[in-house]
Parts: sequence; structure tokens; C-alpha cells
Amino acid sequence: MCDPTAIELQITYLIQDRADYFAKRNYNELSLPEFIGKMKTKYEYLYTGSKTLFDKVMTGELDNPESRARLQQMLALMRSIHEGKRSQKDADMIFGKVMADKYVTPIVNNLPTPNENDEK
Repeated sequence: MCDPTAIELQITYLIQDRADYFAKRNYNELSLPEFIGKMKTKYEYLYTGSKTLFDKVMTGELDNPESRARLQQMLALMRSIHEGKRSQKDADMIFGKVMADKYVTPIVNNLPTPNENDEK
């Protein structure tokens, strides 16, 4: 398992480098594909350890506060596994419940209630 602290640091710095690139404060001489290639090298630990998170940063998916909060929850759970305070199974169940509460429960709660007359 990757070190969650290292992952968090690399994500933080990569988000800043991406913002600087698009604001033309740094890496101005690079095309977008060249910039992405440079970031893959610079943040190799993140890229090889969690390409999905690397890609989410590069596409801007982690720019909004809700996504960042979800990432922080995930990293906290990773950290507790890494430190031996929680099993992978327990962490999966906790994160699964958080996601179910966020996405599934609202849908289920908004389903129409069956009407007794509909059964006849």
C-alpha cells in the first residue's frame, strides 16, 4: 500500500503545479502533453502508486471542494490502515457507507411509495 502522507503531499503539489501551468505562471514553454509528461516524472510516486488520482488532478476533478473532501476522507482511511489502526475491510465498509449515504440513500428516499390500489 502506498504511503497516504506521500500521496497527499504529491497531490497538493501537483494541484498547485497544474494551477500555475494554466495560469501561465510556470511551465509556459510546455505544450499540454509535454506538461503532463513532466508531471508524470516529477510526481512519479503518485503516478505509479495511484494513476487514477494523478489523472483526477490533471483533469481538474479534484478542484472542487466536495471532491477534495471525499479525497481527504479516503486518505484518512488509508492512513488508519497504513498505521495498523484499521483493516482494509473495515475501511472499505466505512467508505462504502459514506458513498451510499451520499448517492444511494437520496435516490431510494425519493422513490415513489407503492400505493395499495396499484397492487389490485
